[in-house]
Amino acid sequence: DNESSNKSQSQICTNCGAKISSLLIENHQRHCIKQLQQENDDKEDEEKEIQEQSTKQEDHLNEELIAQIEQNIDIECEFCEIGFNISLIDEHRIYCGSRTEKCHK
Repeated sequence: DNESSNKSQSQICTNCGAKISSLLIENHQRHCIKQLQQENDDKEDEEKEIQEQSTKQEDHLNEELIAQIEQNIDIECEFCEIGFNISLIDEHRIYCGSRTEKCHK
C-alpha cells in the first residue's frame, strides 16, 4: 500500500515548475538542469555572436568614416613641397625622397 501512495504522489520541479511523479523527480531534475544549462550556453553564444557582429559593423563604419575624411586631407611633401592626398603621400615620399636630384617645383 505504501508503494501505491508513492506512485500517486507528485512533486513540483524546482527548475521548470512541472508536476512530476515522486518516483521520477530526481531523473527529471537532472535532465531539466542539463537542459537549462544548454539553453543558457546557447543564449551566451548568441549574445557573443551579436556583440561580434555589432563590433564588425562599428569597425566597418569607422573605416568608411576615416576614408571619407582622408579624401579631403592634403599633405605637403617635405622634399618637393607639393601637396598630395593623405592616401598617396607615403608612396610619393618613398619615390621623392629616394631621388638624388631635387624635384622641379
